[in-house]
Amino acid sequence: MEQIFDKLLKRRWRPYDVSSVKNVPGIYEIGQEGAKRIEHLYAGRSKNVKKRLQQHKRSKTQAVSKRVTAMFRQNKQSKLRIRYVEDKFQKRNEGKYIRCLTKKIGRRPVLNKRGGDKGYQRKRI
Repeated sequence: MEQIFDKLLKRRWRPYDVSSVKNVPGIYEIGQEGAKRIEHLYAGRSKNVKKRLQQHKRSKTQAVSKRVTAMFRQNKQSKLRIRYVEDKFQKRNEGKYIRCLTKKIGRRPVLNKRGGDKGYQRKRI
């Protein structure tokens, strides 16, 4: 898991333009450009990263979707950033990624209300 975490953190932030995002399972992150750095807003997972990022632009069910939708409506999408990494075990690894990110930045991403899909993490015997 550390490899996926490191791989994602080393990815460059890109504008919130999903046209170059692949239809792959993975873990993604949404950020917002601030005065000095990019604020980590949300980390999530999806079977289809491109489709999920498009859904965030239209949906109003999650706090992150509300923020993204509002930014696009106010024509401030230029401040939004995304990055992702392909991960076929995204369901199992999301919670681990969020914990690693929380440790790295000192807090959970602002709009992550939960710590990921804990129900899918395997128990060690």
